[in-house]
Formats: sequence, C-alpha cells, structure tokens
Amino acid sequence: MPIELHGNTYEYVSERMASLHRDHGDDYDLDTVKLVDDPETGRIEMKTSITLYQTKRDGVWVPIPAGRTKTGMAEEIRNSSKITTTSAIEVCETSSIGRALAACGYHPDGTYASADEMENAIEQQDQDKNQLTEQNPK
Repeated sequence: MPIELHGNTYEYVSERMASLHRDHGDDYDLDTVKLVDDPETGRIEMKTSITLYQTKRDGVWVPIPAGRTKTGMAEEIRNSSKITTTSAIEVCETSSIGRALAACGYHPDGTYASADEMENAIEQQDQDKNQLTEQNPK
C-alpha cells in the first residue's frame, strides 16, 4: 500500500513492479548494474535500465520496435543506517529500480522517490538525530 508523507504519495518498489508486470507482462527488460562499490568509503552506486517494448496509445497497446529505455540511479553508503549495515547493495538496487520505474511513469503524484527510499531516509534522519543527541547531551 502506498504511504502518505508531507502531502505526497509514495509507492513501494514492489507495487511499482507489480504495475509494470500487469501492464507489460514480460514485454520489458530490466537490467541493474553496480557502478561503484568502494570498500574504502563504503560508497555503492547502482544504475537500473528498463526497456519497454510496447506503449499505450489511445487505449491500445502498440509495439515500440527498438524499445524505449528509461534509467534510474541510486547511491548508498555502507553502515550509514541499520539496513545498510547488512543490506547496502540490496537497498541501493531497490532504489535504482524504483527510480527507473518512476522514469517509466510508475509513480503516484509525480514522486520519483519510492516508499522504500522515504522510509530509509526517515530512519537515517532519526539515527542522525540520536547520534547528535548522544554527542551533545543537554
């Protein structure tokens, strides 16, 4: 189920994928590539490409002979939150897939960020606040 935050609606990547599959069946290609995985800095960068081979025009599905490719990128830093301590690559890949799906038009209210990304961002903000409070107790 989508979530509402700050007046915007965010869908989970799984919901966006279900919509893609419902609309396109298997008539698409999805490819993720790890661009950066730096053990020194912990930085991970992923790129997802989705190529669609059909589109809806006037309510009718028509082929796109050469396909139409949309991309999404994401970056994570290992150990920057609880989830990136154990699953940084997975989080990064999910975010890049969600952004590629948004580029394909799978986003409510024009929001590129997914519910997954928003939840991770909120967790990171809470963690940052807690660390700041521990460093500067009143």
